[in-house]
Amino acid sequence: MALLEANNITIRFGGITAVNNASLKVEKGSITSLIGPNGAGKTTMFNCISGVYTPNEGEILFNGKRIDGKRCFQICAGGISRTYQIINLFWKMTALENVMVGFHPRIKSSILHSLLGTRKQVQEEIELRQRAMEYLKFVGIEDTWNMISKNLSYGQQRLLEIARGLASEPEIILLDEPVAGMNTAEKAEFNKLLRRIVDKGVTVLMIEHDMNVIMGVSDYVYVLENGVMIANGKPEDVQKDPAVIKAYLGGDE
Repeated sequence: MALLEANNITIRFGGITAVNNASLKVEKGSITSLIGPNGAGKTTMFNCISGVYTPNEGEILFNGKRIDGKRCFQICAGGISRTYQIINLFWKMTALENVMVGFHPRIKSSILHSLLGTRKQVQEEIELRQRAMEYLKFVGIEDTWNMISKNLSYGQQRLLEIARGLASEPEIILLDEPVAGMNTAEKAEFNKLLRRIVDKGVTVLMIEHDMNVIMGVSDYVYVLENGVMIANGKPEDVQKDPAVIKAYLGGDE
């Protein structure tokens, strides 16, 4: 049984079919990539998996249980976290505070504990600050811990979003164009980070346009075009697929 399965997903917006009968599987411990031209429906697929949208048809299974129709916070608490194509941070909060927000699904103290400032709540906050620093160090931006997130570089903001996603202790993290805007050196470090994430026990499903990254780190690749899944397989097989070449280049050569 795959960790995550999206089976025959169709989602419509009025008369527009954004995703049409598309399926994918993500094996535990893998780096699986979803690629395709702009407007292919990749982020829409992510939005179905993460609870932003409920598909009109099909089902989404996580650890063998259906999650389509659940709300975003329920899916996150269940073990799926994500980042966004457009960076979505708390811009007036520090890097450390952004990561601490990510722990929300795992916090044990109640609102009452927080209002009263109980010993339990104070101790838990101390522990969360320490763990948040560990995640900042894990992604390589621990020196930014007290910086306001809007003042970080673009690459640092991308990494901060990943650190916040990991803080919810997911089984799988969905990364939507994580290297967009990164320079060559940052992309090389990101490739290493992906392997550390998997070594940590977190499975990765990624949307990305940078083919060097995709082909360098992916275990398996799915290709969407106009909402239809046109190919899937090992990276070396997908890049030779005539349908994929035509989708990207508009011809057979």
